[in-house]
Amino acid sequence: MSDQAQTISLKIKNNVPYSVVIPDDAKNWISVLSNTQTKSLADNEITLAISQNTSYDNRMSSITVKQTNGPLAETINILQAYAPGLIVDEKEVFVPVKGGTIEVSLKTNIEYDVLPDAEWIHYVETKALNQSSVLLSIDENPTNKRRIASVVFKQRNGALSESVTITQERVIVLYSYDGKEYPLPEAIDLGLPSGTLWASFPMGALDEYSYPLSINLFKRAHITDEYAGEGWNHWYFSGSFAFDISGTKDDIATSLGDGWQMPTISDFNELISNCTFESFIRNGDDYVRAISKINKNSIVLIDNFWNKQRSNQYPNIYWASTVYTKAKESTPGADPNKLYYYLPYFFFPPINWVYGFTSSEEFYDGEIPGTLYETYNRVVNEELAFVLPVFKPKK
Repeated sequence: MSDQAQTISLKIKNNVPYSVVIPDDAKNWISVLSNTQTKSLADNEITLAISQNTSYDNRMSSITVKQTNGPLAETINILQAYAPGLIVDEKEVFVPVKGGTIEVSLKTNIEYDVLPDAEWIHYVETKALNQSSVLLSIDENPTNKRRIASVVFKQRNGALSESVTITQERVIVLYSYDGKEYPLPEAIDLGLPSGTLWASFPMGALDEYSYPLSINLFKRAHITDEYAGEGWNHWYFSGSFAFDISGTKDDIATSLGDGWQMPTISDFNELISNCTFESFIRNGDDYVRAISKINKNSIVLIDNFWNKQRSNQYPNIYWASTVYTKAKESTPGADPNKLYYYLPYFFFPPINWVYGFTSSEEFYDGEIPGTLYETYNRVVNEELAFVLPVFKPKK
């Protein structure tokens, strides 16, 4: 019989009373629904209920129709088929940039087809029968983009299927800044209306789960020489926009190469409008994942390093490039005849943009002409902000 739940009827010709004996190890899947008996020699019927076999093996038992207080007995064998099964041991496999042969283990009792959904994954062969090992050949990844694809294992002439996700690392391209070399982030397509791509990790980081290596790299943001020497601070926004340094010679992110630049206020607003934001913990560290509402691609926003040492009130602070002005008279003791210039920043998960720390302490250009430099290492309650670049393809 099949693996499905069912009832079966057994015809019995008898003229003596009898009982139906089910072995103890079969009582969890065989039971008596009805048992009609007559005293004269006649056809009677026993109805048995058989539960669904959810295991991946056949099961068999023998029930006995036994004369009550007598020697007569008949044995009936019941064999139920196994449930079709297809189980992938690992749902995700990571492959180095060089590629090579990988082995995917399955538990199965059916015939199946192997269906990669990318041309850089090739089916090689299947080894063994019940505990299958499927060999896949992965091409070398020649690009600086991590690539992800799936391999589907589908029951032949059936509906069962399982899949495994193959993630292959990318070629690491380096860029130079301030006399050091750093890995170039990947430009992630979130399907945004403007076509803007977002970096997979901040400047100075090794990957999306690491902190920037150089504090100086994310505590400076370039500004034009015209304004060098002026005072700087970060404040609750109440001024007016002056200009934007994104993509100019004063943009720190242009050191990544053509097309890379700091995100503007508009870029951040577009990101927030078109993404959902989920907090998660990995290896004890806090992160936020921005997931596109459009194509489900995502980027990881790392928690601010200094928050781990302090109150963790302001996670994930990122610079924007749209400079605004504020009357210097708003700063205690400042010259009321001059203006301050400010760079805003964003919190994630999104709260609001251009929040700041109200303090009389000022930020000057410091040692590097034409550069916004935090003299006191203060941004928000002694926190530091990151630069998460964007990539804007040429149209």
